[in-house]
Amino acid sequence: MNNGTLVFRLWEIKKHEAVKPISATIRRASNQLVTRGKEYLAKLAGPETISQGGPLGSFYAELVELWLDQDVRAGVGVSVGTSSQHAPTSPTAFGAIVEAFPAFAGPGQAEGIVVAVPDFPQFATRVREIVWSGL
Repeated sequence: MNNGTLVFRLWEIKKHEAVKPISATIRRASNQLVTRGKEYLAKLAGPETISQGGPLGSFYAELVELWLDQDVRAGVGVSVGTSSQHAPTSPTAFGAIVEAFPAFAGPGQAEGIVVAVPDFPQFATRVREIVWSGL
């Protein structure tokens, strides 16, 4: 909630291990949200519109429309996991989000984050081992 008003951000999470600049991964994630955002929201919120009552249930029912209308209660984010050697050094690395979603110009409506670890491939392998051991 933002001052009592329900808001949401639709995030796309990617990993970056390639030789290409990380900005290419951010652009791909941004474009994926442009083309599939409403589908993601419909799949995530649809079941909740049936099972959730009250103001939250009403909010779930509005998510896709808020997204399509680029309402101030909607927003977008891209998160990228990578090795520290690939972490962006330019503040413009997330420019693709702004280009893809120019209407999400309000404070906090377009966000980006990079999680950079020293050896991302080794980290990803270890996470898979831990997750798969519980299956």
